[in-house]
Amino acid sequence: MKYLPRPSPFTTLEQHQKTGKTYALKKLSKGFVVKTKMQEGVRREKTILSICDSDFIIKLFATFKDSQHLYFLRARRFPG
Repeated sequence: MKYLPRPSPFTTLEQHQKTGKTYALKKLSKGFVVKTKMQEGVRREKTILSICDSDFIIKLFATFKDSQHLYFLRARRFPG
């Protein structure tokens, strides 16, 4: 993935190297999620985005995790 300008503090735009498609990658610190007691909210967000199929809700393609962070790979949201 190729790094593109950052649209928000938690999200970066990433470009797939082979296809050139752009995605939004939301990155959440596990420590921050626990400290702010957002575990259930993050679980709900993943569940809801996984089952929704609507033009009005940003599509979730995949979720990932490592030892420090949670990642949500989502469709790029265009302004306007």
